[in-house]
Amino acid sequence: MKDGCRVINCDKTRLKLFPKSRKSDEKENITDLCTYSANGSSLPPLIIYPYKRIPSHISQTLQGT
Repeated sequence: MKDGCRVINCDKTRLKLFPKSRKSDEKENITDLCTYSANGSSLPPLIIYPYKRIPSHISQTLQGT
């Protein structure tokens, strides 16, 4: 635990896509995940976008079927 690069903190932030619209789904947002270590280094942020179904012809190609 004396090595600062082994002590890591992770934090997420949710950004609503339609903050004032009543017609949109409340769950539509983008999530940003940031990771930092005690020695000051950080990993690139991970950005999670809203779920969209992958077209079947693409998913079959990725699965190798």
